[in-house]
Amino acid sequence: MEFSIKVSDITKLKTDCVMVGVFDNKKLSAAAAELNAASGGALAAAVAAGDITCKTGTTLVLQAVAGVAAKRVMLLGFGEEKSYSPAVFCKAIGAGFIALKATSATDATVALNANQPAADLAIKVEQSVIDAIGRAYRCDGLKSKKNDKPAGKAVTFL
Repeated sequence: MEFSIKVSDITKLKTDCVMVGVFDNKKLSAAAAELNAASGGALAAAVAAGDITCKTGTTLVLQAVAGVAAKRVMLLGFGEEKSYSPAVFCKAIGAGFIALKATSATDATVALNANQPAADLAIKVEQSVIDAIGRAYRCDGLKSKKNDKPAGKAVTFL
């Protein structure tokens, strides 16, 4: 699995899945708000409809969102905004990687908020990499029937 860090316009990023957060008061993260604006309000409409509870660890995958270059947009529940921390982010991204395995996506982009302390960003990236590797690992060498589904090839941090 490959990991990279990129600075790009999130709406024009070609990826199988872009992961963005939403808080339980139905407030979109900065990256999610950018995608929402580009999509004409599709993300906010999904959240308002109750398709995701926004509790920490909940996910919702939206396919082919208009105005967004990514094939899928995954909303990650971040829970209460006042309780948001690197630990909450790591729990949410872990749930996102589990949900990603249920799709045919082979690469994903995790949207980070650059307007936060560098130490928080470093923790988020480090823990996300550890989580992605752990969730992608399959010990099927001793099995007579191996799992043919690829575990994913790349994760980019935006």
